[in-house]
Amino acid sequence: MSDRTCSIPGCDGVINARGWCGGHYARWRLTGDPQPDLPLDSPVPKGTTCKADDCDDPYYCLGWCVRHYNRWRMRGSVEDRPNWRKGKVRGIYPAGSKSPHEWIACVGCGERALVRVGGKGYCSRACGTKHQTGAGHPLWKGADAGYVSLHKRVYRRRGKADHCERCGRNDPDGIYQWANLTGRYEDIWDFEQMCVTCHAAYDTPGKRRGSASPTAKLTEVAVAEARRRHAAGESGYAMSREYGVSAVAMMNAIKRRTWKHVA
Repeated sequence: MSDRTCSIPGCDGVINARGWCGGHYARWRLTGDPQPDLPLDSPVPKGTTCKADDCDDPYYCLGWCVRHYNRWRMRGSVEDRPNWRKGKVRGIYPAGSKSPHEWIACVGCGERALVRVGGKGYCSRACGTKHQTGAGHPLWKGADAGYVSLHKRVYRRRGKADHCERCGRNDPDGIYQWANLTGRYEDIWDFEQMCVTCHAAYDTPGKRRGSASPTAKLTEVAVAEARRRHAAGESGYAMSREYGVSAVAMMNAIKRRTWKHVA
């Protein structure tokens, strides 16, 4: 950095650009004139506090702290907002709050809590969201709810599906779903637990699967035999050439990604 001083008479600042110090150069960039007759503002000493009465917060801008500066910027005054109420409502006023509070027993969890007067009886917003279910929820739509919301009602009341009531499958690694029976989705008891295969067959009863499909290249007997041979150690690629299908199709059938209805 240069040791030369600013060319403005009486300024001892170190040159920054065009022969001026940083302050005069910045003034020239903003106004087009370094204005040598006007003194530069001196830096605020460390430890300076707000100039507002009874405020010891650190200096932020224009002599005020952050709180009083924001008041001046928003309202043009650093004074406290006058109380528009004719008189305070009866209740408890916690420190820093201008709203009346009262002690209640939460209608959701039963805990005693200090909340604003006129609330819904819950100790917190999170507790209210958790316990406001069914018709008591402000967003309740009843039978007009969407497909996903109607199924979530079943999950909350009847739990997650864990077996198939059609084929009796209860493999813990299987995927099971709640399937509606008669179209009354708003009735949580009009659902039955099914595996993915039975659910698909129930939703599309006319769909042909397995060897009944016109595009099938394998049969149920061939798939069952291929699974037994693969379990015994034979190569899926070799069997795919034998049955005239691709290696991917053969491995999908062996790994039960397809042909799931074959026991």
